[in-house]
Amino acid sequence: MENQVQDLAALCKTLAEYAVDRDDIKVFVHNLPQDQNINTVTVDYELQLLKIISVGWALSVCMENHPQKSQAAVEFWNLIRGFSKDISDVTQMMIGHDVDYFQLLKERFDFYVDSLGRAVSGDDLTSAIGPAFAECCKDKDNPFVTLTGARIFSYSVRGVREHLESLGIKTS
Repeated sequence: MENQVQDLAALCKTLAEYAVDRDDIKVFVHNLPQDQNINTVTVDYELQLLKIISVGWALSVCMENHPQKSQAAVEFWNLIRGFSKDISDVTQMMIGHDVDYFQLLKERFDFYVDSLGRAVSGDDLTSAIGPAFAECCKDKDNPFVTLTGARIFSYSVRGVREHLESLGIKTS
């Protein structure tokens, strides 16, 4: 069938691995200025959440008109749910109380989608995500934190779009 992804499971696995890969996050955190009193632990943690959310959001948006959009979204988020369970289990062992990483992802996802919904029509979406990210980091007045959130969002969305297009999937 035309326009079908040959191996949807492999596509989703690749995107889930991209979403949880930390190499780019380390670079973003490393490039923050040292003289701004930025809590890099919080920024690092929130960047990982935002990257996962950005990849999942971009997958749905980029495949908006694709017949396998829903199937891809379900597959991707199921993989992220498995990753989240592993993170929750490790965190629970380390700190001694329950942490539901996937629930936190869902809460942040809703927060970021709400922030996107408040964006002025025609605005670059990063102008909504950057300040929302800085708010999550409890550093909403810091332009470096705001820019870092906007950059990881843009970087992640672009990465998803480029990957889909490399597979011959027409993106929205």
